[in-house]
Amino acid sequence: MTSVQGRLLLSYETPYGGSGTVSSPPGDPIDIPRGDHHGWWTDTPSQKLIVLLETEDEILYRNAIRAILDADRFPFLSTTPFWVRMLYSSLAFSPAAQKAMKYKILWIQLQMMYYTHDLGVWYGGIDAPFIYWITHPFNILERPPNWTYDVKWWSIFVVSKAVQRLCYWTGRLFLRMKAGYVEYTPHSQYLRVADKE
Repeated sequence: MTSVQGRLLLSYETPYGGSGTVSSPPGDPIDIPRGDHHGWWTDTPSQKLIVLLETEDEILYRNAIRAILDADRFPFLSTTPFWVRMLYSSLAFSPAAQKAMKYKILWIQLQMMYYTHDLGVWYGGIDAPFIYWITHPFNILERPPNWTYDVKWWSIFVVSKAVQRLCYWTGRLFLRMKAGYVEYTPHSQYLRVADKE
């Protein structure tokens, strides 16, 4: 990950409690280890932040960007279910409601893509180290045992997969969406993704 414009602030947390924040000026790459939890934002709120995220999963990147760019078209596509088009049309009195509907549908589609490409997103979990810390007030200076971190990371994984699986099947069954589109994916790579579905 490299900041192209603006100062990048990256926070991270590892499975066994190591955490911190790294600040990076434009042009300095930061390696993100697999399996850690990360978040990033601008170090200076008054500056715009543009980040170059390099990934091995080109299929996910192409499809996610295309879904974001085409989000405004979804209510008008011929493949969009009739009930979705009617609901969107009935919200014509409120552009804010139409916009919210488009964002919710886009969110569902992105979760479908993340699920298909096994990209875990943090939706929450059980903060077992914190619970342990609160329930053991006389050990407040001691580090919680490793099993609490295992519970925390396991719960994050389970919640992430449950949300993504629910979105995947909601998108497939009720919205007629796909997790990947052949027109945005090199053919040989698309076949590998289609095999997972």
